[in-house]
Amino acid sequence: MIKIVIIFHFIFYSCGIYSLSGSLPSHIKSIAIPLLENQTAEFGLSEEITEGITNKFNQAGLLKLVDSENDASSILKGSINKITDEPYTYDKQESVTEYRYTIHVKIEWYDVLNEKNIIQNTYSGFGAYGISGEIGSDGIDNDKDGKIDDDDDDEFGDPRAFATKVAISKITEDILNDIMTTW
Repeated sequence: MIKIVIIFHFIFYSCGIYSLSGSLPSHIKSIAIPLLENQTAEFGLSEEITEGITNKFNQAGLLKLVDSENDASSILKGSINKITDEPYTYDKQESVTEYRYTIHVKIEWYDVLNEKNIIQNTYSGFGAYGISGEIGSDGIDNDKDGKIDDDDDDEFGDPRAFATKVAISKITEDILNDIMTTW
């Protein structure tokens, strides 16, 4: 019985104290996230993506978010390089039924103390939308959560705007995951 208790404590405590934030370089305590540069004609996208990244960092609590690059131990800079909005699925008559909206961004995570990039990567995220005009009744799983229309309480509004939101969410999640697993 004592062996079981010892094994349980070993497994519980060794797994329970693991943290990804502890694997970051010890001198990196904060991050500044300036507005991404927008190299596309898509108005307002820089603000939406920068806000999405900032919100992900706030939720994760991984690093202290600071406003000024001068006060940061790391800086996350980026640019929106490309937007594609292309047919994605067709019906039997070869008419488009669904579009795929994809955003491509280049991100650099810079270590201020060591004066070098820790991450330099390109990310893309997409969202799908139908041509019906209302995503709450288009028969498409727009956010790829396994729920469609009436069963999905967060699918409503303008189809293309929702596809943009889904694409941004995927990009911001990938960026945060990369930062958490870099070290």
